[in-house]
Amino acid sequence: YLEPAMELLSETLIKPAYYDEEIEEMKMVMGMIAEQQPADQLLRDGLHQAAFGSNSPMGQSHHCPPKLIGSLNRQTLLEYRINHIASNRMALIGAGVDHEEFAALGEKYFSDLPPVGSASLSDAQKGGSRFYKGGEFKNTESKLVMKSEFSHVALSWMSSWENPEDRVTICVVQVLLGGGNSFSAGGPGKGMYSRLYREVLNRYHDVETAEGHVEASGLVGIIGACSPTFTENLVYTMADQFARLAFAPITDEELSRAKNMLKCNVLTCLESHHMVFEDIGQQLIYDDTYLTPLVVCDMIDKVTAQDIARVAQAAVRLGPSLASCGEHTHLVPSIETVKSWFAPE
Repeated sequence: YLEPAMELLSETLIKPAYYDEEIEEMKMVMGMIAEQQPADQLLRDGLHQAAFGSNSPMGQSHHCPPKLIGSLNRQTLLEYRINHIASNRMALIGAGVDHEEFAALGEKYFSDLPPVGSASLSDAQKGGSRFYKGGEFKNTESKLVMKSEFSHVALSWMSSWENPEDRVTICVVQVLLGGGNSFSAGGPGKGMYSRLYREVLNRYHDVETAEGHVEASGLVGIIGACSPTFTENLVYTMADQFARLAFAPITDEELSRAKNMLKCNVLTCLESHHMVFEDIGQQLIYDDTYLTPLVVCDMIDKVTAQDIARVAQAAVRLGPSLASCGEHTHLVPSIETVKSWFAPE
């Protein structure tokens, strides 16, 4: 079934049939999705707008703004396809297929696709510390989140993600922070021994969610939710947790646990062809190279506590970005207040 699948993929990309009734139906779906975005998605969008500015490529929302959905039409889609779907901007990935057959079918069905503009992502599209501004963003427009009983906040810093050798260290930082919801149906092995579980979720009953996150843009930090009266305390706790990564010692036990869990996550992805070829595609488009899981695991083994401190200290020097959403954003401390917590005494 490989050739029929390649032919179908080619026709969908190169010769799409855009019907007006289907476009209108999808616009309705997009509107519903926009209204029902969960808090963590809104916070991630807000962090990027705060970190890079709303006018920069990295500061744009991952979803079409509701006010622009109505302007989408068949011509808009055709223009986008012509300007962005091009042979020099495409990576054709297969997993569980014969390489020679796959390459021949790729040549057969995609060789007529013309190139457009530059083949590489611009530096601004990749993000990175050169484009980092730092700031704050508050979202009070979501009807769904406005009904929430919790305060929703996220605090992040710009990491050295553009340096490939630091990315594995940054991923170890995320696993070291760990976290999740205050209630988990799982037990040990789901991050219950991570820092945010042990030192935040198990300690402060007002905290509903606290979870480390890393974005492809390089942002790394903590996303959380809590009762409104605990809002400032949660933001301070997030800041304290990240500061401790930079300036407090990390035990061999928790570092080893985080590295083993990250390796487990990497190897688990091998069980899914979908995740394998998505990972290959992302690496090829972003870096023009591919690191195998075995190479990544070897890099994980080499991460030291000093590496984590170095990466975290560099992020702290660039300053934080703060995002919040919902009815209780007025209870969130200002970005200047957060910065003052890191000021030398």
